[in-house]
Amino acid sequence: MDDMLSEFLTETNESIDEVDVELVQLEQDPNNPELLANIFRLVHTIKGTCGFLGLPRLEKVAHSGENILGKIRDGVLEVSPEIVTLILEALDQIKVLLAELEANQVEPEGNDQELIIRLDAAADGALPGAAASEPEPEPEPEPTPAPEPEPTPTPEPEPEEPKEEVSAEQTQEQDAKPEEEVITPTQEETTGSSEDKGLSMLNIILYILGAIAVIAAGIYFFMRREPDQSAADIARSQSQEPTPEPQEEQPAQEETYSEPEPQPETEQPVQEENQTETTETEENSKIYTVSKLIESGSPIMGESNAPITILEWGDYQCTFCYKFHQNTLSVIEDDFIKTGKVKLVFKDFPLNGPDSQLAAEAAYCAEDQGKYWQYHDELYKNWGGERTGWVTRDSLDRFADTVSLDLKEFNKCLDDHKYEDRVNMLHEFGKELGIDATPSFLIFNDQKIIKIRGNQPLEVFLKTFDEL
Repeated sequence: MDDMLSEFLTETNESIDEVDVELVQLEQDPNNPELLANIFRLVHTIKGTCGFLGLPRLEKVAHSGENILGKIRDGVLEVSPEIVTLILEALDQIKVLLAELEANQVEPEGNDQELIIRLDAAADGALPGAAASEPEPEPEPEPTPAPEPEPTPTPEPEPEEPKEEVSAEQTQEQDAKPEEEVITPTQEETTGSSEDKGLSMLNIILYILGAIAVIAAGIYFFMRREPDQSAADIARSQSQEPTPEPQEEQPAQEETYSEPEPQPETEQPVQEENQTETTETEENSKIYTVSKLIESGSPIMGESNAPITILEWGDYQCTFCYKFHQNTLSVIEDDFIKTGKVKLVFKDFPLNGPDSQLAAEAAYCAEDQGKYWQYHDELYKNWGGERTGWVTRDSLDRFADTVSLDLKEFNKCLDDHKYEDRVNMLHEFGKELGIDATPSFLIFNDQKIIKIRGNQPLEVFLKTFDEL
């Protein structure tokens, strides 16, 4: 079995088991936003990974389940036993498909249209089972009067610019695409007035000719640009004012995840360390230097002048963070970090509640005594699952004793919540960059950033290093 497929099956089955348990908890505590957010995140990840691996049947079932959870999260729907039962039914169907996928190495043929129809109906506010209720009696047909012919001239339709037909597949959200994304500067879409009802044919022609002229100017500018000009010098974030260079209009994408706001899958560009903004207007885009991206994170693992930086966003309770730390990281550390090719910085993105926050603060308290990475490793060595209660003051003290910390100083640091603001700031900065799940990685040099979302196979990281 392909390694990627094997890991997908293992992780997805684990996620489904977790969702099963948390759905029951959500039914008992429907106003728990953290519980709902975690359920949504897990289903969201399952759907995105299915899209990445080309498993359309699994993806469609997960997508319909995710829509219901999104409506609940946004306050459009309320948690009910009927909705919970329906989502559990969708999870059971995913389990069946996963079992056949594991047995045959290929997704089974067929469709789940009946289930998807009920899921979509529930997302639209029709409770499951409504279709099974007694049908309303059909009204008796009324006699139809003979129609009186009224010849009316049919007006000629005014010419309208043809619109590109968008398929359902094209409206899938960004996470249905491969998890590895090259992050390059983007522009806001430039749209003309082609959809105005009163647009004449002459205006259309003039618009096309103008667009051609702009394209030609853009090509000329590109050809005349100095070849050694770095990407950092021209990088702008997605908030930049539109430039004359035209961009093809992209199909509208369905927004199914509201936190954070739809910013980077196009990340903020890297700026050279000594570069400054040329103007001071508010309209200018925000540009991040390498030092800005890594500041306030962990101590650097590796050589500070290594050409490639891995910025890892993680949570000490996160299942897939633990798997990355236990498997992939050890190879990267031996072959790339210790050889001076790559450096690593860890930043906290606590998604699993107060225990994750406390563990993050403890790691920085260990940093006060020069033992950050030793304590960081000890946390992952003793990982006990998500929200299982394994992070306590007693366990944190035990880990501190294992790495030979001064317990009195360590506990004073925790009691004072010395690093609470630091962890909160890192979380907010991550959301500003578009981080919404753990683990997530920004891998960059001084010219390009590549984002990797999730515990991807080692081969994905090796390919990324080659691209940089």
